[in-house]
Amino acid sequence: MKNKLKHVNLIFIFIVFAFNFIPHNLVDTQFNKNQSSKLSASATNLKIVTSIAVPYDLVRQIAGSDADIESIVDSTTDVHSFTGPTSNQINNMIAADVIFAMGVPGAEPWLADVVEDNELEGKMVYLGNVSEDGYADPLLDDSKNPHIWMNPNVVKEMVNLTTNKLIELDVSNQAFFEANNATFQSDLDDLLTNIENNKTAYFNGMKIVVNHPAFFYLFDLLGLNRLASIESQSSGYSGQSAVLEIINLIEEQEEEVLLVTSPQHSATDAYEIARETSSKIAQMSAIPGVYEHYSLGEYDVSDYISMIEYCIWSLRNPTDPPEDTIPGFNLLIVIGSIGITAFIVMFSIKRRMSL
Repeated sequence: MKNKLKHVNLIFIFIVFAFNFIPHNLVDTQFNKNQSSKLSASATNLKIVTSIAVPYDLVRQIAGSDADIESIVDSTTDVHSFTGPTSNQINNMIAADVIFAMGVPGAEPWLADVVEDNELEGKMVYLGNVSEDGYADPLLDDSKNPHIWMNPNVVKEMVNLTTNKLIELDVSNQAFFEANNATFQSDLDDLLTNIENNKTAYFNGMKIVVNHPAFFYLFDLLGLNRLASIESQSSGYSGQSAVLEIINLIEEQEEEVLLVTSPQHSATDAYEIARETSSKIAQMSAIPGVYEHYSLGEYDVSDYISMIEYCIWSLRNPTDPPEDTIPGFNLLIVIGSIGITAFIVMFSIKRRMSL
């Protein structure tokens, strides 16, 4: 019996040891600045639906904190992989007074079919216009980068469009919407000033490798030099050959290169590159509210303003990649070793009991 317990303890110790090599999210708990816009209580009875978390936050800045607003895709979900709304969500879209969407390529791949199938075009307000507000991204084969909301100058236009539509639908609350718009526009102006100050003091010319090309416009405003994107495009990964190319590219640089990750996308390749090149990691998000959902202690990154502020802070306070991360192949070896060890031990126990 003692030998049996000894074997069981050995298995338990081995499992605990192996578990420590499983990748953990890189979490820094030092950002606790309360930069969130102060939302007014809502005065409107409009039923509002938004496609993703970006228009959700912009609309609630104008409609008020307790307005009836639902986002089809929440802030923790990768918008590129979301397959479509539930039947209940579609019913809410049908019942809504207005539906705000980004209207940019790749952000809402499911939306067009839902709008057409349910005859919702009359309720749609598309905030983005990549052809007018976007410009060519060298890391996307010079196609226009769709993440135009990462430019606060563009967001100012989106907020005005949102305000005008809400006034059109609920003119009795025109003064309320206009006051909220004025407050948010002022916050965005302050944000742009902060971006320019940081560019001059900290960032101009800093070299970056991103795991996803979502921060193009913000990096451009900050004067950052993006060397490469681990993903070949917004919807796919480049593969291991590209990872090796990026490692070689970083090692050719005389200056330090920063790796930028985001919680909606896998950071495995970025961590591998950072460890191989002794680079640091900055975790950022292009979707507001994501840290609010993840409940990371003192984080207060619940809206657009604080999201951009956090991105800037993270760039100024990068961290080392987690040392306890191992590639997926090695993880499979560990799991397989656990299984083999358990089988051998149990076989040995049964054999001894049969003697």
